[in-house]
Amino acid sequence: MQMFRTVTGDTTEKQAESRLSPIGISVRHVAEAQGFRRALQALSAAYAKVGNVLSDRLQHGSSDLGELATIGASYGWIVDRRRLVQTYLEAEPAVMAYACADFGEPDQIRSLAEAATELASESQSLFSALGLLSYIDHELGWAAIGGAPAGNA
Repeated sequence: MQMFRTVTGDTTEKQAESRLSPIGISVRHVAEAQGFRRALQALSAAYAKVGNVLSDRLQHGSSDLGELATIGASYGWIVDRRRLVQTYLEAEPAVMAYACADFGEPDQIRSLAEAATELASESQSLFSALGLLSYIDHELGWAAIGGAPAGNA
């Protein structure tokens, strides 16, 4: 951060000027952007793990049509969210900063996403993982963006 002085009448004031990157993002937000990226990467991993488990259940599941419909709807929702997260990860930094403006605490989102990944690894906890991802979805304000929410599928 650069400091400069301005003189107005009898007083001298110090003002801070924030440095901007070439794309217009304040340099002090770099750490925040890295936190967002880590949270998005954890979400991507969680969606991938849950998607793989759902895919396996679809291929090797029971013949109960209700269960297959629920798993299929959840799988579709997971694929949509995985695509959304991948779009943010591949975006320019300015787009990511805009998309993550209301992201909340990235460390908490990352921690919850990692917990969802662990839950999906356990055979009887798949729907707990889906519920946790649905909660993250709601907290991020993504609940209204395409696809059926997990648990309501």
